[in-house]
Amino acid sequence: MSPLPQEVRYRFTVLGPPGFTSGGTRLDLGSPQQQAVLMLLLANAGSFVRTGELIDGLWGERAPVTGEAVIRTYISRLRRLLSLQGLGSAIISRSGGYQLDPDSFEVDAVEFARLIESARQAHTVET
Repeated sequence: MSPLPQEVRYRFTVLGPPGFTSGGTRLDLGSPQQQAVLMLLLANAGSFVRTGELIDGLWGERAPVTGEAVIRTYISRLRRLLSLQGLGSAIISRSGGYQLDPDSFEVDAVEFARLIESARQAHTVET
């Protein structure tokens, strides 16, 4: 008999509407633009993302002059949200950008990819 799966304390959902659950409770991630910044960080979790890349991802050629300040504001708000849940160090600042620590949480897309690979391996063993 296999052990029961352990409940995931922190989980981001990117397959479908962006979401974040902490201990089973879904939390508000803020404005769509703020959510987009988080999704860009999640897409590159574990890698350094330059502020310019976040600006390009959010506005493209139509970036406002205040784009860098707006990104800092969104990061600050996201940090506050995550900090209230015990993930205060999940977003790391480095000169010129940010990095999201992927060891602090689960992401549904990563779990989905693992399940697909597991099913492929099981199918290969059966055939």
